[in-house]
Amino acid sequence: MRTITVDPDGSTAVEWLREELARPAYQEWENPVEKALAKAIDWILSWFNISPGTEALLTYNWLLIGLAVLVAGVLAFFVIKEIIRIQREKKALDFLDDDLPRLQETLANALSAQDWEQAILTQFRIFVSMAHKRETLTLSPGLTALEAGQALEADLPPALSGEALKSADLFNRIFYGHYLPTESDWKQISKLIPYLSSFEETSSAKAEQLEEVGIES
Repeated sequence: MRTITVDPDGSTAVEWLREELARPAYQEWENPVEKALAKAIDWILSWFNISPGTEALLTYNWLLIGLAVLVAGVLAFFVIKEIIRIQREKKALDFLDDDLPRLQETLANALSAQDWEQAILTQFRIFVSMAHKRETLTLSPGLTALEAGQALEADLPPALSGEALKSADLFNRIFYGHYLPTESDWKQISKLIPYLSSFEETSSAKAEQLEEVGIES
């Protein structure tokens, strides 16, 4: 069998290619990806009673843009909310100072009014201020309630281990509006007063205060 080599020139090759692509088989072929996408768009548009077409596609594009903006807005909201929460937590104790008479007056007024929220918040601030005076805790920018509670643990006896951290957690929940305290919460934190609300006390003085709040030494 003799092999015939076809070697057309450039213009002939282009003409043959045009003739080949002009066949009906090529004209009827559809890209499967585009076909599937078109069906998906038509299906989504049917939810809104919109007929397929150029105008419908434009409407669908606007719907996608609106959905993207909505999702971005929701994500931005939660991100900003988390940033604010972290910043507030870092600054929660920055306002503490050594004005103990003012704090003690605020505490007395809160107890008189049975304002347990203000009483607990103020008492914890007194704990931290007194620890600062005892030099067992340093008031520094960014100090958190939980960090303060961890430092306060060193001033508690083994029988009350963990109570300072519980008080710090209670402070946070009240401060951020996640919890409304009761008198029982105040009684719980008041157990720490003999240990955390003094500068330097003898064992006998502590024992007397313990008896006043009904705790055995």
